Amino acid sequence: GDEYVLSDKGRGEAKYALTVPERLRAPVREGDSVGILTVTIDGKKVDEIDVIAAETVEKLNFFGIFALLAGSIFAM
Repeated sequence: GDEYVLSDKGRGEAKYALTVPERLRAPVREGDSVGILTVTIDGKKVDEIDVIAAETVEKLNFFGIFALLAGSIFAM
């Protein structure tokens, strides 16, 4: 993928804004775009970068949800 090096030499302050949907519907596959990272310097947009899922997240069924709930209850 692309690599970026940020330097403050002769530039203003860099700010980052992450935009993601309020909800993502599973399954999310490795490599899917799940948001946008916007980079601004001195209020001027200099780049937009896709935020990519690093791994697949499957849709949970009833038993998967139950297992998560049971695990969190017993972890208390």
